Amino acid sequence: MMRKLLALGLLFAVIVAAGCGGMAKVEGVVTLDGKPVPGALVIFSPQGGTGDSADGFTDTSGKFTLATKGKAGVKAGTYKVTVSKADTSKEPMKPEDAMKMMKKAAPVPGGLGAPVTSKNELPGKYASADKTPLTVTIPPSESPIKIELSSK
Repeated sequence: MMRKLLALGLLFAVIVAAGCGGMAKVEGVVTLDGKPVPGALVIFSPQGGTGDSADGFTDTSGKFTLATKGKAGVKAGTYKVTVSKADTSKEPMKPEDAMKMMKKAAPVPGGLGAPVTSKNELPGKYASADKTPLTVTIPPSESPIKIELSSK
């Protein structure tokens, strides 16, 4: 009897832990016409508009790591992916400053993603959650995730 209760309790603990939405580490690389895109903001917005978005900035080689609410990782699910890069020809913007700006900006209708408030160096279709052709399911089938943008 005691073994059955212990086994049942252990099973319950495993189910609860799995249901608490463990976070998957998500890394990727962004390219435009096959070339790395440094300094871009990558946002994964839950498809359907409910849940938490995850975001990250690309480094000089186009690599990024996503975080949700400042904590590394992303919950399992399907996400619309937006990628934007502020025009840095006038004044370079630090990633921290860009994140502050994006958090203060009004949300996009439908609640997906964040608006680009300055000139975007990438094709506009990738900056809007309503227009982006990019979707990713977490956990990904390949890692790092390859986000290949086209200027055409």
